[in-house]
Amino acid sequence: LDEVSLESETTMTSIQNGKIRSSIISSFSFGLPRIEKKLVQVKTPKESAEMILAVFRGEKTPARGYVLANTALAL
Repeated sequence: LDEVSLESETTMTSIQNGKIRSSIISSFSFGLPRIEKKLVQVKTPKESAEMILAVFRGEKTPARGYVLANTALAL
């Protein structure tokens, strides 16, 4: 995957000071509950747009958890 999973553990590899480092992170690493990915899967562009807009409105949805975790990791 190219993103953090909140359903299971994610292996993260980074390069720091020229050294490769791997670690395992999970939803708990971000203070979030386990969130099944089926809760953020959509079938249509309309469903996708509705999910994104709910995140933008600050609604506490499963998608929000994924956005928070992946944004935190990117920062």
